[in-house]
Amino acid sequence: MNFIDAHYLVGTDYWLSENLPQRPHKEYLEEFNKIKNYGMDNKALIYPFPSSKDRKYTEENKTIYELYKKNYNLIPVFALNINYDECFLEVERYLKKCNKAGIVIWPILCNIDVGRIEENKEFKEFSKKNDFFIYIHTAALNEKDIGRVQKLGNYGPQDAINFARAFPNKKFIMGHLLRASVKALEMAKQMDNVVIETSGISGHLRWFENNQNVFPAYDAFQYSNMEATQILEDLINNKGMADKIVFGSSYPFSCWWDYKLIDEINLINALNIKDEIKNKILYENIRNFLNL
Repeated sequence: MNFIDAHYLVGTDYWLSENLPQRPHKEYLEEFNKIKNYGMDNKALIYPFPSSKDRKYTEENKTIYELYKKNYNLIPVFALNINYDECFLEVERYLKKCNKAGIVIWPILCNIDVGRIEENKEFKEFSKKNDFFIYIHTAALNEKDIGRVQKLGNYGPQDAINFARAFPNKKFIMGHLLRASVKALEMAKQMDNVVIETSGISGHLRWFENNQNVFPAYDAFQYSNMEATQILEDLINNKGMADKIVFGSSYPFSCWWDYKLIDEINLINALNIKDEIKNKILYENIRNFLNL
């Protein structure tokens, strides 16, 4: 069975390297290459890590582009901080050099109000001029309670949905299973320009900070206490989202809860769903969505 990883982090996470170097925070395709024979057509969308020394992702985006040039199985996704004009220019140069590429917005570390991106004139013009898909990191809005931020911003599941609604001609990959927000998932199901990727779900009920489960949003409701496999099975078997969910890994952050890339693939394979639906999630859905 082939797979396309819709969320593969590459490079080094600056904040972790400076503050928590004992946690895994580097990856240069080693894990991807370990299982390159898993299928005949494995691909990965490659992203810079969330944190950058200057928050402009200059070196990180350069790394993404250089790796893309060397491997036809990689689809580049460049980090864009909309607070800096030079970031628009740099990312635009990269986009014009690539056959297919996307942008990723890391709202917490870049202090971006996702719910108001549509008001940003530079981004609106950038969006009109360039062809790209968008990955949006979805927060759980528990970040203050777990000690990650002092004040919450507008970057939760509903904010991500509003962002995608404001740009109907752009394709959106919603991060982290949209934190299993019941309301946001219901809305996403009705949107043609949206898919939901699975990174982070393997850490549900396995990754805790300040004694709190990190993964679920506060409006995940019944999903908050269900196992990861149960959440996915319910969304697929009972909520009709088999065509909406795409596989995305959490590596190397998944090492924090003892999961490697192959373990996250096997989590999908362990679901009580038909094999053809497993293939959709691991491969076909994202391939068709992005025309890979």
